[in-house]
Amino acid sequence: MMVLVVCLYLALAGAVSGKMFTCEKPGRTFTDDACGTCHICHKDLTPTSLPTCENGTQCDVTLGFCNFKDQVVCPSEMRTGWHRTVILMEKETQPGQDLFVSGGISEKHRQTGCTEDARTSDCALDIRIRGVGKGPGFEKYNAYKNGDMKLDWYGHESHQGKYYGQEAEGTAMQWTTNDKENPLYNKFNTYGPNYWLLDMEMDCEQTEQGWFELQAYLRGGEGWEIEFDAFEHDCTGNIGGHSSHAGNWNVHYARCGFVNVFHFGEADCQINTLPSYDKVSSG
Repeated sequence: MMVLVVCLYLALAGAVSGKMFTCEKPGRTFTDDACGTCHICHKDLTPTSLPTCENGTQCDVTLGFCNFKDQVVCPSEMRTGWHRTVILMEKETQPGQDLFVSGGISEKHRQTGCTEDARTSDCALDIRIRGVGKGPGFEKYNAYKNGDMKLDWYGHESHQGKYYGQEAEGTAMQWTTNDKENPLYNKFNTYGPNYWLLDMEMDCEQTEQGWFELQAYLRGGEGWEIEFDAFEHDCTGNIGGHSSHAGNWNVHYARCGFVNVFHFGEADCQINTLPSYDKVSSG
């Protein structure tokens, strides 16, 4: 079977905005579930639906052609259980500056059960932060990840580690580059320098249909800086999508179980499957 570049209608985004999305360019866009009807995107941007895949298979959004169902990554399957989740935030910084994120579900969307204690708040999400490196350049990330058990809005957790007595401003991120010769290279960074990374396991069942919110803080230098802008947007990438509970200003919307790429204070975003980065790194 010929490998086909496919396009899927952004059904959920269309339902939210009241319009049907079509092909913006030859290539792939996706429904919220990423497992809907496959379409070929022609050069003139007109989509043509493909025949149903044979033998109980369906369109594989990560490869662009029919594949067995158990090999297809669907966002709906990531809404329960613990799944590895990656955040990349582009922000140019100076030596001595650090980036942190706060997040979870805002009180606007979860109006009961939210407290100012991360350990008890229903607006905070359970996480387990993964190590991304050892040695020079990783000290702060490694110190602050100790005892950081929640993605929350409340700053330093009561049992969270400190760095030479200094508390974190939330969940710490690690500066990375796509330069493989640099000790701070990370395989998820296929973009360039100044991409800050958070690599974690997350309980996706605590999210809103697989989506959660986050906001970045910069500390150091002449002071601190927080993101202020409207971030309600549709994300590109081989999963992409639009949160069903979008509408809160000053936050990004990310997907549990995927690689989420953001830019500090900007609306552009990408959401991709983790296997796509494994393929790039192995090449």
